[in-house]
Amino acid sequence: MTGDTHQDPEKRRAHLIQVFTALGAADPAGWADSEVDENIPQLARFLFLRGVRQAVARWEQPGAVDQLLADPQSPDELAQFEAAGIEPQTLALFASRVAHATAFDLAYRLADSDFVDHDPEDPDGYPPLKLRGELPGWCLVESTPTGEHTGRHVDGLHEDIGGLWEDFTAEFEPQRGA
Repeated sequence: MTGDTHQDPEKRRAHLIQVFTALGAADPAGWADSEVDENIPQLARFLFLRGVRQAVARWEQPGAVDQLLADPQSPDELAQFEAAGIEPQTLALFASRVAHATAFDLAYRLADSDFVDHDPEDPDGYPPLKLRGELPGWCLVESTPTGEHTGRHVDGLHEDIGGLWEDFTAEFEPQRGA
């Protein structure tokens, strides 16, 4: 029902508001209005972005850095942080900021498959300018609960990740008791 763009707009809007509310969105009506009025797959965007936020937030949990330091697969360099007296919570804050920056970069790259992060005149750069017209691109598409593509692209995710950290955090932290 949520991805059905052919149903009555007001019924769809009411249903989406219920779904966004149940998911704890900070502004359920705003997300639903945008999905219905602009035909943007906002529920898919919200779910993807909230999942990204949860992955970033793992670094903010007590003990996240301690678990990493205790992991025998962790690089020996991590122990240098501990030896230098860097508090685990400081390292966790740094790790969450790095994860946020990486999430933004990946979302930006997803939105712009022509993105080139080097000097196009650099002969050792990738991809060579002469090949760009031949290389595939990519996109993220919305699907139904049964996996059928709806034909709507989930675009511009970096726009919601890239703002102020606090805005990204607040928007995708479930609102309890709303």
